[in-house]
Amino acid sequence: MRQPTCAGEPGKTPGLLNAYFDLIESGSVRGITSTLALTEVLTKPYKTGDYTLANEYKLLFRYFPNFCMLDVDVVVSERAAWLRARYGLKTPDAIFAATALVGEADVFISNDSDLYKVEELKVINLENLA
Repeated sequence: MRQPTCAGEPGKTPGLLNAYFDLIESGSVRGITSTLALTEVLTKPYKTGDYTLANEYKLLFRYFPNFCMLDVDVVVSERAAWLRARYGLKTPDAIFAATALVGEADVFISNDSDLYKVEELKVINLENLA
């Protein structure tokens, strides 16, 4: 039996997101994200010079149990272009959505309501759960 998979992008609701990471860590679900997420989470620590935090993020993304990052490869890039053309998504949103589709995620976790347009994804908006 296949483990349920959730995909997502860095969000603004850490308490609820932590609950999903607890599920991922326990093995109840499998988590996937794009390597683009690493770019997004490392930007602030690099900007402020907090290299300790940056290293913690890198370790977390690389070694967190039941969690993986998918590269932005040709398949993800082509799917992202299709999503941009069909739904008018911004490039980062299209890459995250394409990653979820290529990774066969069951749900997509995001605070971005624009992603509700993507009919191929089941989007869970954390702000609506708060």
